[in-house]
Amino acid sequence: MSGAPHPAAAGGAQAEETALRDAQRAETDRLLATRLDLTAVLFLVFVGGSVVIEATQVPARARALWLIYGLEALVCLLAVVACRVPRLPLGPRAIAAALASALAALLSAYNASLGGSVERLAMTQVCLLTGLVVLLPWGWRAQLAVAAASFASFGLALPHLFTSDSLLMSRTWPATRSNSRRPGAWT
Repeated sequence: MSGAPHPAAAGGAQAEETALRDAQRAETDRLLATRLDLTAVLFLVFVGGSVVIEATQVPARARALWLIYGLEALVCLLAVVACRVPRLPLGPRAIAAALASALAALLSAYNASLGGSVERLAMTQVCLLTGLVVLLPWGWRAQLAVAAASFASFGLALPHLFTSDSLLMSRTWPATRSNSRRPGAWT
């Protein structure tokens, strides 16, 4: 007798594995749709706060700020609603990736339109990407797609941005590095 499993038993195990994989994907999609709501709310709250502050501090930017913020809110709303449409050809992963890519592009467009700082936009994109990877269980493919969209939108904005090699930026890294060498810095 051979040590190979009976063909019917092998087929049953494969069917069970497929069913488990499908169940996990369905559960992850439900979780992703729920987390997308939270992600949109957190994004709009935090970005909304920065919009209010910037509009107050630099009134000349208020119109562009509110326009971009309105577009960001619209994109978030469309994504949240799209996740609730049954049997939509796009699943929650694709919708979340499209939302995040659109948000990255809008952030880049705003900074490019005002001739903003390279460092500011880079930090904004990094915060967006790290926040998304923590909040959304969407897998590496969606994360890679959003990172590529973020990088592309940054590259398109780059010719319109300025860099400020200010004293503060040039002194930040050595100061943080020296803190890590102090006794007890990592305890």
